[in-house]
Amino acid sequence: MPSDPKWNITIDNFEGLAPGFWVNTETSFGNKGHASDLQNVNLTDPSVLTQGPGLVNLTNGTQAAAVTTLIKGIMKIVPSSYGYGIGGNKIYRFNSTAVTNSGDWPHTIDKAVVTSEDGEDICYYNTYIYYSYNHSGTLGDIGRYKSGSFDDDYMSTVPTDATTLVGSVPHPMVVGGNDILYIGNGRYVASYNYSTTTFVNQALDLPADEIITSLVFENNRLYIITRNGGTTATAYNEGSIYLWDTTSSSWEYQIKLVGRAGGSITKNGIIWIFYQDITSTGGYKLAYVDGNQIKNVCHFTGSLPEFYQIVEHENHIMWVSSGEIWAWGGLTNDLPIRLFQYADGGYATVGGFTNILGTPMVASYFDTSYRFAKFSGYDVNASWKSITFDVSDSERISIIDRVLVYTEAMSTGAQLDVTLSYDYGTGTDSTVSSITYDSDNPYNTRHIIQRYGQEVETFRINLSWSSGSATNPVKVRKIIVQGRYKTNK
Repeated sequence: MPSDPKWNITIDNFEGLAPGFWVNTETSFGNKGHASDLQNVNLTDPSVLTQGPGLVNLTNGTQAAAVTTLIKGIMKIVPSSYGYGIGGNKIYRFNSTAVTNSGDWPHTIDKAVVTSEDGEDICYYNTYIYYSYNHSGTLGDIGRYKSGSFDDDYMSTVPTDATTLVGSVPHPMVVGGNDILYIGNGRYVASYNYSTTTFVNQALDLPADEIITSLVFENNRLYIITRNGGTTATAYNEGSIYLWDTTSSSWEYQIKLVGRAGGSITKNGIIWIFYQDITSTGGYKLAYVDGNQIKNVCHFTGSLPEFYQIVEHENHIMWVSSGEIWAWGGLTNDLPIRLFQYADGGYATVGGFTNILGTPMVASYFDTSYRFAKFSGYDVNASWKSITFDVSDSERISIIDRVLVYTEAMSTGAQLDVTLSYDYGTGTDSTVSSITYDSDNPYNTRHIIQRYGQEVETFRINLSWSSGSATNPVKVRKIIVQGRYKTNK
C-alpha cells in the first residue's frame, strides 16, 4: 500500500510583519517567514528570531530620585559626556548609566510671574544649550544654559526683538546648516541668529490653522511638517510638508499629506516622515520625501510618533507607537527590509526616545510614577505568530507529524513555548510544548516536537517567551513543520 505523500514547510528567514497584518489575525498572505502578529521581538540580526530588549532604569531614573516629570525633548547630539532632556518644568542631565541628581540637576524652569512651565525641546547651538517650553496656557519661551548658568526667559528678554512664543503648541528646534536656530512656533517658523543675537518670532508664516509638528534641515532647506484642520490634536486630519530655502519671504512649495502628520527624521540625506490616514486602522505610515511627493515604505498600527520619539538604531528607523517601540529597516543596506514591534516603552504613557549615547533610552510615566530607562537584557513578554499555512485541497487534508525548532545554544533559564493553532483558530494545542535549556545536553540546538497525527486543513505556529529568561534568551534559527496528505473520505 503506498504511503501518504509527505510535505515539509521550512521557515528560515524571519521577515517581520506580513503586509496588511492588522486586517486578519489568521492571514495567509505573505512569505513563509512573515508574521501575522508579534510582540517585543528582535529581528535586527538576520540570522535569528528572538526576544526584544528589556528595560532597566537609569540610576536616579525614577520619581524616587531625579525624574519627577515626563521627559519629552532630548538633545540629538552630545556636547560633552552627557545628554540633556526636558519635560514638564524640569531639565535633566544624564550619561549612559545615571541621571544627575545633585548640584544644578535637575534644573527647575522658573520664569518669573508665569505658571505651568511645560518643556518641549532642547538642543545644542553655539556652545549653549537652548530649551523651549510652553507656559501660562497661551505663551511660550526659550531659555538657555552654559557653565552652571541658566537664563529661563532668555529669548523673551535678551536678544534684539526679544519676545515670547505662541503657547500650547509643539516647539521643535533644529540648527540649520547656515548656523541659525529654527523653532516651530504655531503657524510660524521662528529663528535666532547667535552671531547677531537677533530673534525673529515670525521668520516664516504659514497658512492659518497650520501647527508645526516637526522641523528638519537638509539639502540647504528647512523641511517644515505641519498639521491642519481643527483646534484640538484629534481634529488635525490633514498634514503638509513645506520646503523653505530660509532666505525667501515665502516657502518654495507644499506637499500635501492625506492624513495627520507626525514626527520626522533625516537619514543619509533623506527626509523620513510619519503620517496617518484616519480612514484605516493600519493607516499609520512611514514615508520619505522624493522631490515634490512622498513615497510610503510601510504601514503600522497604534499612534503617530512625535518629533521627540524617533531614532536610528542598528541601521533601523525606530519610533514610539502607542507605548511600544517599532522598527523598520535592515542591519545592512543589502539585507531585506523588515517591519516589527521591537520593545516595550515602559509605563503606559511614553515620552522621549533617544539613542545619542549609543544605547536606546526611553522615558515614560503612569499616574505618579516616572522612569527613564535604557535597553538592557531581554523582554520575556515576547511572542511571535506565523502566517496561516493552508495544507489542504479539494480532495485532501493534512496530518501534522512533528515540528522541529532549531535554536542557538541556550543557557540556564532559557525557555520557549510552542503551540499550533488549527483551522483558522478553531483548534489549538491542548498542551504547550516547551523548549528549555538542558544541563545534561547543553549544546542541543535541534528540538523535536511530536504532534502524533493531528489532522488539519490550516495551521499557524505560535511562539511565546513568557516563561523564559530576561538574561538568557532563546534564539530561533529555523522552524520545520513536517506532515503528510490524507485523502478525504
